[in-house]
Amino acid sequence: METIEKGKYEGWLWYSDEDSPKVFNVADECPATFDENINPFVVEGQLWSEETQTSISIRYVDGHYIIKKYDLSREDADAPTTERSFIAHRLGEVKRVKMRHYWKAESDPLCEGFEALMPDKLVFVGFDKEEE
Repeated sequence: METIEKGKYEGWLWYSDEDSPKVFNVADECPATFDENINPFVVEGQLWSEETQTSISIRYVDGHYIIKKYDLSREDADAPTTERSFIAHRLGEVKRVKMRHYWKAESDPLCEGFEALMPDKLVFVGFDKEEE
């Protein structure tokens, strides 16, 4: 069983018995416990807390939850990032989601061994309200 901190999140949770995800807005309280032995289970989810600068990615794979938490107030503060919005599908009124792409410098044999920026991780950072 995995537990996340209770709080105000925006994002979505897609339950195994639903045709579309349940969308959470900042005012909604989100479930805090993910038990692998309870049905319906969450197939996938992305949650973002603006006040704590926390992003949570949830996946259910082969009977187990994979939950990754990112504290963006500390997460690779010096790493280069780009932020983009993507068209949302099946999220009801939500038109676009924002993702922050983290990059890391690695030696690249195609660049004569010089460092090049390579994709590191893609983190959900809420809904793009400017595009709605």
